[in-house]
Order: sequence, then structure tokens, then C-alpha cells
Amino acid sequence: MNAAVNVARRGGLFEPIPPIPFPGLWRTDTRSIVGSVLLAVAFSANMQITERLDTATVGGIIPWTALPFGIMWFTAACFFFGMTGALITASFNPIIAVLTATGPLAPIHFTINWSFNIPMAMMAAYVLGKRQPITFGTYVTMVLIAELFLATGLIPVWLFLFKFSALQTAGLWLWAVAEAVPSSILGFAFVRTVAKSGVLSS
Repeated sequence: MNAAVNVARRGGLFEPIPPIPFPGLWRTDTRSIVGSVLLAVAFSANMQITERLDTATVGGIIPWTALPFGIMWFTAACFFFGMTGALITASFNPIIAVLTATGPLAPIHFTINWSFNIPMAMMAAYVLGKRQPITFGTYVTMVLIAELFLATGLIPVWLFLFKFSALQTAGLWLWAVAEAVPSSILGFAFVRTVAKSGVLSS
């Protein structure tokens, strides 16, 4: 028996996420809406710190400290509440970010968040529809695909708002995409823990 299976059985870091009930992409029940709002509030509180760290460290040109936590909250919303959770968590924080001026990217947080959450919710619907455990490899692949949409959406901002060169923009794009891999560890562990607890499952 290989080492990966042994680690999974012992409850290791990369133990698969157990199957999560997925009744549909669009949820209108009270539990899903309230759960989505609670995740959105937690995400926004988290971003009040990380977005300011991004601004203080790199001038807010890339959400490098926000990304790991964004992946955590966004994937949880998409996995447990589908597109409803995706849109609520993606839309709540931008309002707070603009009102509290957390950084220069605050006005475009709507499009940044939507560009990650919409494809992630669609992938979650497909993957969870199989009713199988989700491996870390599957999870990180989903995150990378969604991050490609997010990072690509930032290209016009880097080129035309911040006036970076094409080479600098390419470097920032690669940074944003590459950071999604180690950042996925936090999100994977969080979603797995919540799934095993059953607190957000239908």
C-alpha cells in the first residue's frame, strides 16, 4: 500500500475531502442564503486585515496575502452553497472594501471576486455531482483554473491603471497563478474540516 493512502487513512494533511451533498447550483433555501451571508461576513472581516497588508507591502498591486484566505472562503462558499454562495461572498466584501478604502484595487473587487467564484461554482457542481471524495490534486486543479480567470482579469488593471510594462504584467500574472498552489493547502484543509463536521452540509 503506498504512502499517500497510508497518510490519508491516518487523517493526514492531504486526506481527501469527503463527499459533500450538492442539491443544485442555485440555492434559494434560507439555510443556504444565511450560510452564504455568514461566510461573506467572515471573509470581509478577514480581508480588512489582509487587504491592508497588501497595500502596505506591495502597494495593493496584487492581493498576495488576501489570496490564501480568499481561496479558503470562496471555495467553501462554492462547495457548500453553489452559485448562490459564490455570488454572495463575491459581492459583499467589495462594498465594505470601497467604504473603508482598504486598497487601490477595492473598486474592482466585484469583477476580481466574480472571475474566481463563478467558474469555481460551476466546477464544484460538476465535481460534487459525482458524489466521490475530492483529492488535493482535484481541488488544486480547480483552484488553478479559477485563478487563471482572476489573474487574467487583472491584466488590464496592471497595464492601464498601474501603467506596468508587458514584462512586469506577465511577472505579476505568473505570481498570482503560482501562489494559488501553496495557498490551496489552507483552503483544502478548511473545506475538509467543515465537510467532516457536517455544520454546513445540506
